[in-house]
Amino acid sequence: MRKKLVSALRDPFQSWFVQLLLVINLPGALLGYLWYVRQLQETPFIYWPVVPDSPLSATFFSLTLLFWWFGKRVPVLELIAFCSVIKYGIWAGVIILSYWFSGGSQSYMEWLLLISHIGMALEGFIYLRYMRPGYSEIGLTVAWLAFNDLMDYGFGLHPYLFTAGQLPLALLSAVALTGLLAAYLGLLSSRKMVFKRSS
Repeated sequence: MRKKLVSALRDPFQSWFVQLLLVINLPGALLGYLWYVRQLQETPFIYWPVVPDSPLSATFFSLTLLFWWFGKRVPVLELIAFCSVIKYGIWAGVIILSYWFSGGSQSYMEWLLLISHIGMALEGFIYLRYMRPGYSEIGLTVAWLAFNDLMDYGFGLHPYLFTAGQLPLALLSAVALTGLLAAYLGLLSSRKMVFKRSS
């Protein structure tokens, strides 16, 4: 198993690894939507697409994997998916850890959330390093991330926080992550594209 995992990190496009991530991410996204049920019930339907940030990111990632499984590529979807799981994986980790460091209780559910979101960020990094995005793909991806920040903190649609005092940290970390990812995409665009599929 260790050799297979090392092999997957060296070549994450192997079919077995793509299928494994798909098996993990599809139910993970579903559970994520269930986590947001109360907030969705309290939010007008028109805003639903910008409320469940993490499960929507996992959905984009799952769709990317499904396209690969059928031998198809949608570069802009890939870029949005990879950046989204990185952003919201790290963002959720920051919020959970800040709650704990401020004296908040630690439950099994919060540990599960932390571990799953760390996994989200890692899988995004695993694939994002292979991308050489074009300017249009970068523009659409950054626009999507920034639009989510605007809706979350300009219109108050951000995921429910543990405490109201976390709002400044939530805003700062979200905007900072969008900026850092935008800068990283700029660096990636100057590199030679490396993308392959393994059987």
